[in-house]
Amino acid sequence: MRVCRPFEPDRSYFETVMMIELPFAVKTESKERKKIMNTNTKKRALAFLMALAMMVMLAACGGMNPAGTYELSKMGDGSMEMTAEELSAIYGRELDVTLELTEDYQFTLHMGIMADEEGEAYSGTWELDGDALILNVEGEEASCTYDGKTIVMDMENVILTFAKQ
Repeated sequence: MRVCRPFEPDRSYFETVMMIELPFAVKTESKERKKIMNTNTKKRALAFLMALAMMVMLAACGGMNPAGTYELSKMGDGSMEMTAEELSAIYGRELDVTLELTEDYQFTLHMGIMADEEGEAYSGTWELDGDALILNVEGEEASCTYDGKTIVMDMENVILTFAKQ
């Protein structure tokens, strides 16, 4: 008895003889199509992972939370500027001028060697408005600039620059 196999034409038969385009894949193209689909799937997965990584990075630095401890790194008056190391050498000891910003929007400015009295400190609340950091002490506001790493404060024509620790 003779077994008949069904006719399995390839894509070119239909395109040349019948002059139509096939909307489906023929068996000869299935491996090729799977390879393309695997490649596309890999590309989509990679694009998704990259987008996810970008969202995580933006979430991590979005909001630029300035909370933390900052040490005086520079001081100047507009015409002259000195680093904390140079000032320490002049005074013969560490400056110990720090600015602490807490997560609950409170701050403390420890004046260290620049204090009139031992242990002098200012405290109050802070808020961030764009790159402006506003310190509020008993109703008086001091506007500073914040770039994510440093805080620059103008106190009576003395410019203090604090670096995050």
